[in-house]
Amino acid sequence: MTGNIGLHPPNPNLTMANWAELHPDLLQVIAKRLISSEAFPALTAFGGVCTSWRSAWTALKEHHQRMPPQDVWLMLAEEEEEEEEDEDEDREEKCGFFSLSKGNNRYLQLPETMGKQCFSFPEGWVITAAENFEMNLLQPITHVQIKLPRWNTLYRASYLEFPCIILKAGLSANPSRTSDFTVFIVYGTGILAYAKPGDNAWTILRKGLRYFVEAAFYKNKIHGVDVKGRIWVCNNIGDSESESMATMVFRPRIFGKGYSWIDKAYLVESSGKLLVVFRSGVQRHRTHSFQVYELNLSEKSAVQVKDLGDNALFLGNNTSVCVNASKVHGCEGNCIYFTDDCLHQYFCDGCMGLRTGGKDMGVCDLRDGSIKQHFIGESLSNICPPFWVFPNFFP
Repeated sequence: MTGNIGLHPPNPNLTMANWAELHPDLLQVIAKRLISSEAFPALTAFGGVCTSWRSAWTALKEHHQRMPPQDVWLMLAEEEEEEEEDEDEDREEKCGFFSLSKGNNRYLQLPETMGKQCFSFPEGWVITAAENFEMNLLQPITHVQIKLPRWNTLYRASYLEFPCIILKAGLSANPSRTSDFTVFIVYGTGILAYAKPGDNAWTILRKGLRYFVEAAFYKNKIHGVDVKGRIWVCNNIGDSESESMATMVFRPRIFGKGYSWIDKAYLVESSGKLLVVFRSGVQRHRTHSFQVYELNLSEKSAVQVKDLGDNALFLGNNTSVCVNASKVHGCEGNCIYFTDDCLHQYFCDGCMGLRTGGKDMGVCDLRDGSIKQHFIGESLSNICPPFWVFPNFFP
């Protein structure tokens, strides 16, 4: 009796399929399955198989890029090292992500973020700052990195102490689509600095405000909010022939006469309109309320918004984003999803040996002001607490 029992000789009447001639509709089905299963390495390799596969991949990519976000991830804090040696050496370089739509955790190999402060953008990119002064833009799916000027080139960098570097950040355009973009950060006491690809040092805003608590791109210009709730607009950013400067637009009359300082503010674009969101209680890790206003910059007015409709806002260590809740399974409309971004507070707590970054997270329902948890569990870090990530499966 031979050892090949159960094996059959190849059938000469059968021919191998020509994978390059698969129908485009079938290729689309395969690619969509890779997306749904989040098989990112295979998805990245899909477009490199042959010309027909590349064409199907490109068509699906263009369709996907026109669509709103289909999921929002919460990138969890880096886990503390175990006292006992872990047999899996790769585990230390894996990052955990909580999927809002699927309600479960997944893990990606992401050594580029280990031990670094991170801040995310809706384009799917993340900016990282390391203790050795290096700063990069990172695409988490493809691991592509774009080098930025080191943070020790910032004005008054000697006063900075890691990880208290990035307070806010913004991108003018998606680096996956163009190399002509500007990235800005707010750091220190609220100083705004910006850079373009290839720059060796950060450029600071030359004239105007130095105390931003919030800044964001809106209609191709950086708009900001200062500690008194005043709205500013920055001009000539990235213009080598003109001096950059910030000009105050107005201070919304939405507080009592005795009010002078705000707790936390966010700027977010919603259906072409600019919203400002004020958050209260953040300094004590106990957020208890939000106020949303629609700004009319030309008329210098602000009207309170009590109903976001089917939209949801995502705030924290990320460019503030407005999402159509009906497009993201598990996301509720007229709600604000927030993470803990009180950087100075948990940095000070860390000096006392406390890990508090990540305690103040939840979902605020604007209908009744109630707050509940969006992530069940504990994920704490004073370097990089959990923050929202907007995955771009076709970077």
